[in-house]
Amino acid sequence: IEAGVPVALGTDCNPGTSMTESLPLMTTLAVTQLKMTCEEVWRAVTVNAARALGRDDIGHLAPGCQADVVIFDFDDWRALPYSFGTPRAVCVVKRGQVLYEV
Repeated sequence: IEAGVPVALGTDCNPGTSMTESLPLMTTLAVTQLKMTCEEVWRAVTVNAARALGRDDIGHLAPGCQADVVIFDFDDWRALPYSFGTPRAVCVVKRGQVLYEV
């Protein structure tokens, strides 16, 4: 990060090395173990992760992009890494369609 290299984070869920599908857990590990800032973590799990896959149509919100969004019940955007393991999603939108809403 200090050298300007974009860092991507994800779960890489597989039975050999990463047995979790929890992206919030990955954000917690990045903040607590890798000493990343919350801004660096959000960028790593969104736009940088998409770019690592060669995708410019996902990972950010802009006209013409795929609208995949999770809305969380937090007062502050920096709270997610500090509350893993607690379901806090109040709305999930996939390709512009609401799939879940509390």
